[in-house]
Amino acid sequence: MTPDAALVAALLRDGSFRSCIERSGEEISSAYVAGDFHFRSLTLASGPRLVIAVGKDGCGWQGQAARVLIYERAQGGYRLVLSSVSLPERVAATPDGTLNLAAHETANAIVQATYVWNGARYAFSPEHSSIYCVGPQRDNERPYDLPIHFARGTSSIVLRGTAFENCGQDYSFVARAGQRVTIERLTPEPPGLRIPIFLDFRDDSIADVSGLRWSGTLRRSGRYTLNVFGTDQRGDVGLQPFTIRLTIR
Repeated sequence: MTPDAALVAALLRDGSFRSCIERSGEEISSAYVAGDFHFRSLTLASGPRLVIAVGKDGCGWQGQAARVLIYERAQGGYRLVLSSVSLPERVAATPDGTLNLAAHETANAIVQATYVWNGARYAFSPEHSSIYCVGPQRDNERPYDLPIHFARGTSSIVLRGTAFENCGQDYSFVARAGQRVTIERLTPEPPGLRIPIFLDFRDDSIADVSGLRWSGTLRRSGRYTLNVFGTDQRGDVGLQPFTIRLTIR
């Protein structure tokens, strides 16, 4: 499909896209915009009529991925319902309201991100998303986020996984302010690869477990994230196992 004037106007409300065109010195027109994006229409089973714009050249690209902009047709124009990036061949949207995108988070990790229509826009769904760790004979899929659930009557859990350069596993758990968290590394770091452990609360870093053990009292209630991944690889190192004990009292 060729974008109409209202869709071009909607695209130009995206600051990055407009700045890119202005830097290029090109005249803004429907034909120029059509050269930077592939467009297709999609009607969801629940009724909304969407236009999906996937970058194919020039200002439709961001780094090594295509821009993905999705608009709902509204009275008098178009309303933005998603702005993201993806490998163009991995953009898949279906009438049931599911959208799948895939893009490199690092050179060795591809995030397969799933979004679901919530009645107003596409919302990221971590429980339906995954990460592919990519490398020679290492391709494997793992959950984007692995929720931690303690068995009834227990306060500790042992987490086992694998990591290599720029890839590992994210875990999440819910805790209350005032609880004490202890993180213990039960297996030593392997030769040729560091496997750091980070404890985060939303966008704030709480702890960097660089040794064998860390313990601290939480100041806020909510969902915490435990990030475990490989870094500082030296030589040809394959998937390396890790074992961690998490205790919350």
